[in-house]
Amino acid sequence: MKKISITGAAFLLLVAVAIQLFYSSCKKDACENFICWNGGTCDNGTCVCASGWEGDICTTPVGNADPCLNVVCQNGGACVDGTCSCTVGYEGVNCETETRAKFIDTWSVNQSCSVAGNANFSVIISNGSTIQSVNIANFWNEFATVNATITGNTITIPSQSQTSGSIVYTISGNGTLSNNQILISYSITNTTTSVTNSCTATWQ
Repeated sequence: MKKISITGAAFLLLVAVAIQLFYSSCKKDACENFICWNGGTCDNGTCVCASGWEGDICTTPVGNADPCLNVVCQNGGACVDGTCSCTVGYEGVNCETETRAKFIDTWSVNQSCSVAGNANFSVIISNGSTIQSVNIANFWNEFATVNATITGNTITIPSQSQTSGSIVYTISGNGTLSNNQILISYSITNTTTSVTNSCTATWQ
């Protein structure tokens, strides 16, 4: 039998190492682009789930696992059974949106009143001083700023006094936002003559 020289042995060893490195570099990472949710980690292509979770990608609560474990409720909201319960003035999956935001805009008004008749003009709704309040500019095409509150899709104009020229009026009303328009009704009473205008309008 022929003896392998030290040089030959060293060469064969280098070849073996090179082959091993070549195949190792070609082996794809089994966890590449593999996502394990809720704090799970990937181990050779399989999710190892954090406590309280199970399933292929750790999306199933185990037994009585807290459904609020990874739910983040913003603006003071609280998680109840996996769903955010928002504080007054906020809405959205994570309570991330001000409820009044959908009312903030310039609206074209088509108005019909029992005494004053029909009119077309624009109003501007802007944020008020509190999270539920808004200001309505040019209400009834007469008043500089009327105060209102927002609850869900409802806008409420509480009874208040407004002045146009030297005349004081008492106004109140409410409306609902639906399909990008506000259907609203309100009454406007001249405190000098006691004459009341009952009005309905579409703001869009």
